[in-house]
Amino acid sequence: MKRPAFQFYPSDWRNDSGLRLCSMAARGLWMELMCIAHECEEYGKLKQNGRGFSHQTLAKLVGLSPQTTLKLLKELEQNGVCSRDEDGAIYSRRMVKDEALRQVRAEAGSKGGNPNLVRNLVNQNAKQKPTPSSSSSSSITPLSAAAPDLEEFLAWANRCSLPADIAEAWFERANGRAFSPEGFWTDRDGRAITDWRREIASYAKYRTARQAERAQRAARPMAAGARAKRGPSVWELQQRIEAAQKEVDRICANPSNKEQIPDSFDRRLKSEPAAQVKSLKARISEMRAELAGVERKEAA
Repeated sequence: MKRPAFQFYPSDWRNDSGLRLCSMAARGLWMELMCIAHECEEYGKLKQNGRGFSHQTLAKLVGLSPQTTLKLLKELEQNGVCSRDEDGAIYSRRMVKDEALRQVRAEAGSKGGNPNLVRNLVNQNAKQKPTPSSSSSSSITPLSAAAPDLEEFLAWANRCSLPADIAEAWFERANGRAFSPEGFWTDRDGRAITDWRREIASYAKYRTARQAERAQRAARPMAAGARAKRGPSVWELQQRIEAAQKEVDRICANPSNKEQIPDSFDRRLKSEPAAQVKSLKARISEMRAELAGVERKEAA
């Protein structure tokens, strides 16, 4: 007997990372296709008489043009929402898995529910949560007892002082990776995250430490600037005066900077070099005055 309905959990549907990458039109098509798959001979698979439906057939069933249907199907497949079996038929991984589990449980019930009679049929977790919606999907592996839903995850992240936007991004990345055979999230290297609460607490602590380190680095140039405001030291002023005096001597010693004085055998600096020398000497006088003030402060 065909079942009149299948489970649908809005939170699972909205948290599916593959679906969130799809357009609204593609999501609507996937909902229509799951309803059709619910009525098919092989539950969850869009096929009839052992053959998968073509996109032209699906277009007629959902009331779209073949071109639009083909475009949306490609979008769903590219984002990992649906899969194809060995016959090329599109199917919902979740619906197929739920149907297999339902049949195993039904067989176990017909045998009195004795675990010893069904040990070889299915290995289920005694703490298994209720089966999430088959509509949500088709993600690689559903959220299980080892992986929380978004509400539980955000509540724990808030306790760890992890901002909501950072937590949501972490949650989405975790659900985008392949799950371990036991239903745990996995890290970048594919290792199972057996305690997601500890993982988030450690990440929040690491993030706080990194922020403190960045703040310290940002404060260092400010401290250096504060020291610079106290003015140059005696040695720095002496070096600057010496450098300016050497520049004056260099300009005055350069023959190309001089010109012959009319009606005389003497030579003088040209107007431009003379202006440079005048400016340098004025700067030297200022620095000597500043140097005298610094020396008086240090002597006091």
